[in-house]
Amino acid sequence: MTQARTLDSTGRLTSRRKMRVKTPPVREAFRMVMDAFNMGCGSSMIVGRPRLGKTYAARWICQSINELQGPIHWFEVSFEKSVIASEGGFFSLLLSSVDHKFLGRKTLRDLRDRIGEFMIERASESPLGTVILMLDEAQNLREIHWTWLAELSNSIDRAGYSLFTLSTGQKTLYVMKDTLNELATDKDGEFIIGRFFLDMNDFRGLRTLNDITSTFQQYDGSPFGPNEPTLWIEGALPVAYKAGWRLEKLSDVVWNAYNEVWRLAGRKDQIEIPMTYFDLLVRKILASPRKYNIENPEMNLGQAMELINQSQFGKSI
Repeated sequence: MTQARTLDSTGRLTSRRKMRVKTPPVREAFRMVMDAFNMGCGSSMIVGRPRLGKTYAARWICQSINELQGPIHWFEVSFEKSVIASEGGFFSLLLSSVDHKFLGRKTLRDLRDRIGEFMIERASESPLGTVILMLDEAQNLREIHWTWLAELSNSIDRAGYSLFTLSTGQKTLYVMKDTLNELATDKDGEFIIGRFFLDMNDFRGLRTLNDITSTFQQYDGSPFGPNEPTLWIEGALPVAYKAGWRLEKLSDVVWNAYNEVWRLAGRKDQIEIPMTYFDLLVRKILASPRKYNIENPEMNLGQAMELINQSQFGKSI
């Protein structure tokens, strides 16, 4: 988040940094997660289809908790499909994800103890005595991984501190919850559900014209960074910005274009636009100064549909 320049010499948008956009789905998820956090619940989950923006939402929420109630350390752990099966490998992944260097050959107990000590140290630096782990792609975790995480949480509890986990994952997490329900009592299925699976929130994409308008407004007001007051749209399309043009003006035509692409795809259900594809559409606009960096740029239905298809949204549905 420290990159100062976003345009190259030809005016094209070059930065890969994310704009900090609070979409309606992100705000909804934030309220639900904050309710769980403030009630003392040890965990929350954001569940939904791929590319809706769950990971972005979780990062935004963790940073917001830190800003509102912190300082609170938070760390992101991403579990790929090839999630490590061995206990030593699992705790090594946790240590590397919190950027903690633990050199040399260590025993399993060393690894387990060190991640516990590290999390306790970070929790002790918070006025709430809490540390946050963001567990991304949590649908790839199996029963044993949740057991190991529960044991880590217990070790932090015994030290007088607390661990809050915010998990993101696909809807197979509901299948895992059912599997845990069927585990015998001596395998701690009920305990794991109570620790990680009580607060499961369905995350959604953009579904209404109001969602589109609100999201465009967020882009319009999004600066390069916390110490850079220049707005993205101001830097990318300075002529249009100075003349008072904003992305919000495209709300109606973009919404109609999404509906037309949805209809042409043969979809009969409620339209839902994953944030990943919407973000690509916005970046395409901001990276096209020859077309949009004029005093009053316009976009017709066909042009909007072309941008939507370039984002691969049509193929995704």
